[in-house]
Amino acid sequence: AEDQQTTHGERTRSPLDPPPNPNRDPEPLTAQAFLKAARSLDKAKAKGSTGLGNGHLRLMLGKDDAIAASEARYLNSLRCGDWNPHLRRLLNAGDGLPLAQGEKIRPIVVPSATLRLVGRVVMRGARADMERFFLHGHDRVRQWAVGVEQGGECFFRRVCDTLHADPNVLFISSDARKAFQNFDRDSMWQLVDDEFPELSAYVRMVYGVPSVVLLKNADLGDPVHVLNAVGARQGDPLGTMLYALVAQPILKEVADACPSVQIDAFADDAGFH
Repeated sequence: AEDQQTTHGERTRSPLDPPPNPNRDPEPLTAQAFLKAARSLDKAKAKGSTGLGNGHLRLMLGKDDAIAASEARYLNSLRCGDWNPHLRRLLNAGDGLPLAQGEKIRPIVVPSATLRLVGRVVMRGARADMERFFLHGHDRVRQWAVGVEQGGECFFRRVCDTLHADPNVLFISSDARKAFQNFDRDSMWQLVDDEFPELSAYVRMVYGVPSVVLLKNADLGDPVHVLNAVGARQGDPLGTMLYALVAQPILKEVADACPSVQIDAFADDAGFH
């Protein structure tokens, strides 16, 4: 996104461009952190637009040697937002597979394997902070999809226990329609900076510009370049966290306005009781 020129010669921020990062770069992660994450990568997964898939990453991070150390330095540089514009455009691009929905086409996006690995490691490092924020940030709001071991089971158990304890309780379920890919990214920058400052640089580099989806085999020309500038990116390990992050102030506002209401949510499924 480019800045726009005002009549007074000043530059104003485009809605797609995040504000400057107020936080310092995070401490580099050890090569061992990337080696551990690489061991569980599925070689059969699609490679994404770079052509370098999980097999390449597992080869580079197969053992603790000079090659792995060099790869870890590169991955740490990505985590700190040290990307040139060409690398940023390439890594942020995704292969799109068309899924017909009536007369419309919904692209299923395969992102870069490199970013999937970095995102996975970043999420592991921030798990404790995420549990604190999403489970204990408000005494009547709990989000179970991020930073919680077996969060889906915990959410289901919470619903069952609530209904079993009081059969007369009113439990209202809400499923936000297409919420992941539609939220305004401008709403997340301040939240990331305040609550998860170690993610500021990385989230800006991934989400601070529109990404290109290379939509293939859609009978529209091959490939069609589709720009994506809203919501979370498909396949991104940070996607659920970013959605939950922008939802948290809304859920807290509802809880504050309704003092007798408890809210439990798992991603875009929220229960009010």
